[in-house]
Amino acid sequence: MASITTYFSISIAVVSFIELLLYLHYRKRKDQNNNQKAKYEVIFYPDGSKTDVINRLLMGPSTQRFVDILEQASKSLDVCVYLIMNPMLADILVTLSKEKGVLVRLITDSSNTGEQCDVEYANVGQLRRAGIEVRTNQVEEKVLLHHKFVIVDGKTFLGGSFNWSMAGTTRNFENVIITTDVSVVKPYQDQFNNLWNQYHPDNMSNPAVSVERRTSRKRGIRVWGTIAYDRISPLKAVSFVELILYLLDKKLKDQKKLKNENKAKYEVLNYPDGTKTDFSNNIIMGPSTSRLVEVLQQATKSVDVCVYLITNPMLADILVELSTEKGVLVRMITDASNTGEQCDVYGSQIGQLRRAGIEVRTNQVSKKVLLHHKFAIVDGKTFLGGSYNWSLAASTSNFENLIITTDVSVVKSYQDQFNNLWNQYHPDNM
Repeated sequence: MASITTYFSISIAVVSFIELLLYLHYRKRKDQNNNQKAKYEVIFYPDGSKTDVINRLLMGPSTQRFVDILEQASKSLDVCVYLIMNPMLADILVTLSKEKGVLVRLITDSSNTGEQCDVEYANVGQLRRAGIEVRTNQVEEKVLLHHKFVIVDGKTFLGGSFNWSMAGTTRNFENVIITTDVSVVKPYQDQFNNLWNQYHPDNMSNPAVSVERRTSRKRGIRVWGTIAYDRISPLKAVSFVELILYLLDKKLKDQKKLKNENKAKYEVLNYPDGTKTDFSNNIIMGPSTSRLVEVLQQATKSVDVCVYLITNPMLADILVELSTEKGVLVRMITDASNTGEQCDVYGSQIGQLRRAGIEVRTNQVSKKVLLHHKFAIVDGKTFLGGSYNWSLAASTSNFENLIITTDVSVVKSYQDQFNNLWNQYHPDNM
C-alpha cells in the first residue's frame, strides 16, 4: 500500500512539473508574440507617387506600403477618414469587399457624401454603389469628422495626417504611423465602434446616444487538465499545481509591470473632449487638451512643432511662455498660408510667435503643396501627432485624435523629418 501511495505521489509530482514547464513555455511564447506584434513603422509623403498621362497613379514607396497593408485584410477594414477622393484607394476597398468578402465599413465627414457633395471628386458614391456601408456625422452638427485612420482585421492601425486624397498621395507633406500595438489599436477600434453606432441611421436624431462597447472574454490554455488563465484567483487554486501557477503568474505579472514602467508608453487622445470657450473666450480644458498642454509644459530644452496651422491662442501662449520664460528652444514649421500678419488663415498665431522671437519656417508659397503635418516633439524624446490641427475648432468641436509616445524609433523618424524640413526651409535654401 505504501509503495502505491509513493508511486501515486511521484506521478502527481511529475505531472505537476510537466504542467509547470508547459505553462512557462506558453507564457514565454505569448510574450514573444506580443513583442513581435508591437512594431512601429512611420511613412512620409511626398514619396514620388504621381499620375501618368492617362491619370493612373504610379506609386512611390510610402503609397506602396500603405496599399500592401490594406490588401492584407482578410476579415475587416474599418476606415474613418475626413474625405476619400483617391480612386485607387476606393478601388481597393471595392475589390476587398466584392472579391475577398472583407467587411468594409466607412465613416466620413458629411461634406464628403452623396453623388453631388461639397468635396469634388469624392468616391463615396462609388463605394455605396458597390454595397459598402458608409456612415456620416450630421450635417447640422457643424463639426468636422477629421479623423484619418484605418484598422485592418482589428489588428493593424494606420493613421496620422494623411488624407485619402490625390493631393495627399502625390504632393502634400503627410505622415502615417503603422502599428500592431494593442495599446494603440484598441482605443482606435473603440473610437470607430462608438462612432459607427452613434451614426447608425436610427440614432441620428439623437447624436448623444449612448454606445455599448464590445467586451472580450479572457482566454486561457488547457494544460493537461488544468486551465492556466491569465488571471487565477487564489481562492480557485484548489490544487497544488494551480497554487504554484497562481504564485508564478503573480510573480511574472509583477516583473512585467516593473518592466513596462521602463518601456515606452503610448497614449491615445480623442476629441471632442468637452473643451470649450467661456463668455470671455477663455479656454476651459477637457481631459485630452489638459494632457496635451501638460506634455508641452514639461519641456525643458526644446519643442519642435510641425503643423499645418496654429490658430489656437492658448497653444501659442504656451510656446511663447516656454521660449521667453523657461529658455526652451521652440522651432516652428508651418504651411505658407498660415504665416504673416495678414495671412490666408484667419486667427493665425504666427505673428505672435515671431514677435516673441520664435523662428518660424515655411514651405514656398509658389508651390501648390500643403505642409499638412500635425506633430510636435518635446525635448527630442516625446512625440505628439495625429489628425489634430492646432486650432480652436480641433480643440472644441471636431473629431480628432492624437498619439503620445516616447518610443525611440517613432520619435527618431519624426525628428529626422523635422530636421530635414527645417534645413530645407532655411531662408538661404528657399
